[in-house]
Amino acid sequence: GCLKRVIIYLLCCLVLQVYYYYPAESASTSTSVLELPVIDLSPWFDVKTEFNADTNKTKTTEYATKQVDMLRQAASLYGSAYLYTGRKNTEILHKEVLRRASQEVFAVEDFVKKRYQIQSSGFTRGYVLLGGESGSSHRREVKEGFSYGKEWPIKVDRSFDNELQGFNVWPKPEENFSFSTKFILNNLFEELALISKTLVRLISLSLNLESETALDDDISEGDTISLLRLFHYFGKAENEELFRFCKYIDQFQQIKSDDKTSTLYDRCTGSSPHSDWGMITLVGIGADDSGLEFSFNDTWYKVSPPSIWSYKKEELIVVNFGDYLSVATNYAFRSPLHRVVIGDSDRYSYVYFFYPNFDARLKATTSEGSENLSLLKKQDLEDLGSSKPESDDADDDAVKQKEIQIESFGEFILDKWRQVFRNTHMAVDETTLRDEL
Repeated sequence: GCLKRVIIYLLCCLVLQVYYYYPAESASTSTSVLELPVIDLSPWFDVKTEFNADTNKTKTTEYATKQVDMLRQAASLYGSAYLYTGRKNTEILHKEVLRRASQEVFAVEDFVKKRYQIQSSGFTRGYVLLGGESGSSHRREVKEGFSYGKEWPIKVDRSFDNELQGFNVWPKPEENFSFSTKFILNNLFEELALISKTLVRLISLSLNLESETALDDDISEGDTISLLRLFHYFGKAENEELFRFCKYIDQFQQIKSDDKTSTLYDRCTGSSPHSDWGMITLVGIGADDSGLEFSFNDTWYKVSPPSIWSYKKEELIVVNFGDYLSVATNYAFRSPLHRVVIGDSDRYSYVYFFYPNFDARLKATTSEGSENLSLLKKQDLEDLGSSKPESDDADDDAVKQKEIQIESFGEFILDKWRQVFRNTHMAVDETTLRDEL
């Protein structure tokens, strides 16, 4: 009898310990898969045909027209799709950047990351420390990042046109960040800028504008303020102490919160539910489970290319259409709500945020669903312990306005980056956390 009670007691302790260490999002994560269409951009990059991104010729063949139609349907229904470029350069850079992200970019010492961490000015260059950003006032994002933009030749008298332009921040070779990695990352930036500009031309065709170059003036300097960010999402199985810390966040912040109904599962996440602010976003992920999920018809789905697609998943890039484009098209293009959930293993990805020009203006009327756009919501609530969910932000002044007016997209985005910045990073030490809270 005593032995039986001891065994039961030990089993209960084991169950509690597992629950204690691994607060997860699995309770709200769908196992359903949403198959997104694949848009083939290869005709626009084939220099042997008329389908060249550097020409102004209209794409008239049946196959190319089909891609434009698929783009229109995907944008209006999902706000997202997969892209296939057919460019070997894209595939090579994709694989190499993800490899170097794990082996070099995020493998440098913690003091190096702190030395080159981003600041709160809205100009985001350098490392995003663990817990250093969040798109939600009541979630800690268990990830770290590295952010950079267009590489400018270094000149002593260099001046920039706006606050989103500036020199990148790179660790030094003696800090185990090689010149070759810097070279490859800059090449990926230029490659994704080319793909983005080409995609904008397809967007012009899908909107039945006067020509495929109709939007070129709106994005002529967009790449000079756009951002490419590498991300490292921490996995539960490989970072036991880190997720034990997340449990501490749950316990103490629930005490601080006035909302007694909030669950512990929402406290730690990979990336909070959000939509992207800009024009288009390109996401590069590996072949494994990325944790990327989309909200469709109020249900969360993992995403996948069609099962009949014959190419490798590594050859594809996910495109999300952004808030700016959604508002500019009077919501004909959706800007999807998406998130990254916590997994068992560490994950790596890159995200390219392609913006219109800094001085781009926007004037539109709010519409049903526009209250869910992150561009129009406050994301800088000071109390990280607040449990106010995103859907309750409908009282935000920006959302209540019947008319949206953005005089300068760049100024607007600078403020958005300030909103998601968090001036503390995660610490595993319980005493430090208690002092912080």
